[in-house]
Amino acid sequence: TVTPTPSVASPSVTPSPAPTWSTDQQAAVNKVKQYHRVAAEVMRGERSANDLAKFARDPALGEAVRYYNTLFGNGLREDGTVAISDMKPSAVRTSGKRPTVVVQLCQDTTRLQVLDKKGNDVLEADSKKVSPMVVTVQRWDDGWFVTNLEAGEHAC
Repeated sequence: TVTPTPSVASPSVTPSPAPTWSTDQQAAVNKVKQYHRVAAEVMRGERSANDLAKFARDPALGEAVRYYNTLFGNGLREDGTVAISDMKPSAVRTSGKRPTVVVQLCQDTTRLQVLDKKGNDVLEADSKKVSPMVVTVQRWDDGWFVTNLEAGEHAC
């Protein structure tokens, strides 16, 4: 059986009321949405794993590439969707090396499948749930990038 890492779930985005965020907060939220969409396409075999580098930097990029290599190395692929909702960006932190926004969200993996070559879902049933995630997004010279994904502690 295979348990997916939170950083590579295939998304669909649940719309929510239009929040009032700063330009940087909106850019960070947009990058999280783009990253999830591209990661899903990569894990379904629809795009090259190299496309992940357009949206993520280490450690998030390294984790996604490792998961991709494990998935496809074992003859598996993802199918289905993962919905992300309740996105809440933090204020922009400028105290570190790069401006940073931490985005809380809820991830619903109940419709995600990891299929073997015969089309059987090998994803563990207890992995299919709604869970909180925290995504760190940082601004580099060439734009905003997802740099870390981890389990959150907020309510979903």
